[in-house]
Amino acid sequence: AELAADAEDARILSIVYSEAASEASSILAVAMELDRAADIEQAVAIYQQAAERFSKAAAACPEGSPDRSLLARRAGQVLGRIVYLGSLNGALATVPAEEHIPPAELDTA
Repeated sequence: AELAADAEDARILSIVYSEAASEASSILAVAMELDRAADIEQAVAIYQQAAERFSKAAAACPEGSPDRSLLARRAGQVLGRIVYLGSLNGALATVPAEEHIPPAELDTA
């Protein structure tokens, strides 16, 4: 019975992390659109939400899963973009968002 409970816990965790990762990816897409439109203040606010969601997804990800490090890395990439945008002091970004946040290699299917 304990094995079944562990399997059920793992299944629930898997659902939680994949939903959080999917949500984070959707939020990230919105932030990147705002970034491309040079709405930096809004982009930064949405990027912060995305970074929090990616971190939450990484924390919920099963210990041995390769997605755990990918999710944590993605959170770091998003935070890197936030720092870059903050360093511009209102100037337009010259580095595209995709350079800080490359297309995902994450499998959230």
